[in-house]
Amino acid sequence: MSTGNLITHDQITVSAAEESRLAWLWLPAALSVFAYPFALDAFHAAYAAHGFAPGAVLAISVAYSVPAFAVWVAWRLGRIAHPRARTLVARRAVHLFVATPPIFTLMGVLLYLMKINNADIPTWIGLWTAIGLIFALTTLTINPDTPAPTISDDTRRIGMLRVTHGYVAVGLLILFLASHLLNHVFGLVSSEKHTSVMEVLRVIYRNAWVEPVLIALVFFQVLSGLVLWRPRTAEPTDFLGTLQTASGAYLGMYLVAHVNSVFTLARYFDVDTNWDWATGAPAGLAADAWNVRLIPHYSLAVFMLLAHLACGLRIVMRAHRVPELHVGRLTWSLVFAGALVAIVISSAILGARF
Repeated sequence: MSTGNLITHDQITVSAAEESRLAWLWLPAALSVFAYPFALDAFHAAYAAHGFAPGAVLAISVAYSVPAFAVWVAWRLGRIAHPRARTLVARRAVHLFVATPPIFTLMGVLLYLMKINNADIPTWIGLWTAIGLIFALTTLTINPDTPAPTISDDTRRIGMLRVTHGYVAVGLLILFLASHLLNHVFGLVSSEKHTSVMEVLRVIYRNAWVEPVLIALVFFQVLSGLVLWRPRTAEPTDFLGTLQTASGAYLGMYLVAHVNSVFTLARYFDVDTNWDWATGAPAGLAADAWNVRLIPHYSLAVFMLLAHLACGLRIVMRAHRVPELHVGRLTWSLVFAGALVAIVISSAILGARF
């Protein structure tokens, strides 16, 4: 299938032996996932003792490096011009590893709802051991010379779905996401300012007619994104193309986790999802052993959302034949702007104030 988005300058051609070795890059990425909760625990311990000292910064950096390393592996595998079956399996597997923060959060919430205490790390180890064995056995049973299966989707139909996915994204951005993120930026001023803005916005997005539409659109984005993700991960691409599919995988898992937290954990127990809820008051995110997982969970969600939108805009600009130099500059500028917004909102959630 051709989507008109294939990149040629970033592709590489490798021998069968070299590609077979690269296909096993999913393994160190998977092993790094095991370290994720331990890095969070180390950060919490270091922060409790000395605040944001070098030890705490190092520990939280290790936690962030888990999804970052998975994105790098996905890019390395995505550069191969004519991938074989093992490479395709590995490339798709590491997209799951990118979503480590929301998966860990979702698992923690589910264990809490089931009243299973102090089982996060044993459950995490058991879960990823099972997942790792599945990927290992799948890799071992595929002949290294077997070419990747051809994805023969109807180009017109998949194109229509891609356009619809894009329009819905714009609608969500206008109707909810832009104001929601701006509301969090007001947290830098004060929690009271955030609350006053939130109460105004809730009149709109908690309207009895608007809220069900928002939820329906969110789930459409998750499901349609999954359908679009499959052919996109079968194509060679560059780093920004990998960032688009990786951020999509992260957001899909994040939205499932977030909707579950808001509607099951919070509203079912009649907990107001206000600034105190988002910041883990009164302990805060960094000072609480459970809440600490929400730091990468939230901050990467903001970055991945804005990066995903930037990469989607990149496809639109290419379709309208905007010069590649301008496309690249604008896309990277928006990606860096997304990182800045994520830092600002994360700082507000962690207690920074103007």
